[in-house]
Amino acid sequence: NISYNSISELDVTKNTKLVNLIVSENKLTSIDVTKNTKLEYLYVYENKLTKIDVSKNPELKIFYPWENELTELDVTKNTKLVKLDVSANKLTSIDVSKNPELTYINIHTNSVSELDVTKNTKLEELYVGHNKLEKIDISKNVNLKKFKGEKNNIRNVELISINNLEETNMYEYINFNTELENYGKGKNKKVYNRNDELISSGKLGTGYKVKTDKVEFYIVVPGDLTGDGKLELPDIAKAYQYLKNKITMEKTDIEAANVSTSNQSITVNDIAKMYQYLKGKISSLE
Repeated sequence: NISYNSISELDVTKNTKLVNLIVSENKLTSIDVTKNTKLEYLYVYENKLTKIDVSKNPELKIFYPWENELTELDVTKNTKLVKLDVSANKLTSIDVSKNPELTYINIHTNSVSELDVTKNTKLEELYVGHNKLEKIDISKNVNLKKFKGEKNNIRNVELISINNLEETNMYEYINFNTELENYGKGKNKKVYNRNDELISSGKLGTGYKVKTDKVEFYIVVPGDLTGDGKLELPDIAKAYQYLKNKITMEKTDIEAANVSTSNQSITVNDIAKMYQYLKGKISSLE
């Protein structure tokens, strides 16, 4: 374990008996693990890796390369993988169809547009937020307990109503002042306000719930923390009070306030950006 240093180079090619390698939170731009064929646990998160070859590591069970600069990654040879976290990279795709033992997948904050998890039947946790997904099939993931898909463009989820599901974040992001009559992107869609009342007209706001025959998710209007579908001073005040730990907020409101970063917390940057938008200094919260 040589984590929490400022190492920029590391040669482990002679350490062929390595089973566990932890080199997280350094300054590595590359690392060669092709000779470490017995590796089972590889932690390289929070470095500056642009690529890593794990095709020669068939015993790998846990692989955490999150928060690097990876643009591609091949894990098809790592058939024993149980946990994979590639969040906060620059991936546009990843193939996990050859990893049937996976129980945990995290691809949060990438640019992935397609993800097939139908072969990952042992999956218990799946985090796909902040990508470019338009649909995802989780009907085969009968052991799934946690699913988060916020900040995508997911309108087709097959099937989120899994019996074991304990936690889910499914949001659809819409613009300010969207009326219900202009929202209907599908039949059999029912919309409920923040008081859980079925609505038939009016403006949609953060925290509104949408139900279809197959899926349930929440609406988020970035910048709208009060549920009226627009950004005004009370929204900014609410975010500030939350930041100062004076109030608590619903998850949807937190998500609506998170306009400047891809993490899941509210910062002063979010509040500043909302204020700039309100004052007309910027034209968009994107």
